[in-house]
Amino acid sequence: MIANAGFDLNSTVANVCDPGGWKWPNTWLIRFPDLNNVQPVMFHPNVQDRVVWRMRSGMDMDYQTACVWDDIRTHRNEVSWASLVWYPQAIPRHSFFMWAGPDSHDHPFFACPYATQIWHGVRGKVDMGSINSSWDEIYMYLLLFAESKKAAHVIMKLVVGASAYFV
Repeated sequence: MIANAGFDLNSTVANVCDPGGWKWPNTWLIRFPDLNNVQPVMFHPNVQDRVVWRMRSGMDMDYQTACVWDDIRTHRNEVSWASLVWYPQAIPRHSFFMWAGPDSHDHPFFACPYATQIWHGVRGKVDMGSINSSWDEIYMYLLLFAESKKAAHVIMKLVVGASAYFV
């Protein structure tokens, strides 16, 4: 769509705007009629260009992905299991899987006979041999070490996440 309008990677805002207003391609105006309502920008030739983000509060700030995310996301209280899922050594796809359904892990994962067999095969390797295949029991045990940075505790979380993900 951009290339069809005659633009390329070297195109600038000045290619579609001049002191008289916007010079949108006609195909864009047909497809996106709201472009007719966009106010022209003011060019300041002696000022360095920068990318800004206008926050919900109306304040402009230099663009930073983390700040934009914080501005657009829904803010909620942190859940008790957050540090069991999101930690520096975590494998992102395992964390996402664990985050997506922490209340539903008893079914099918931990209640499935095959998964139970897998769990019984790996739990002893991380000093969790006495922990049954109940998600509640695993969860409560891991909460004891949720904030720990000890390798053994991090490995426990990794094993639980990998077991759930791969089954």
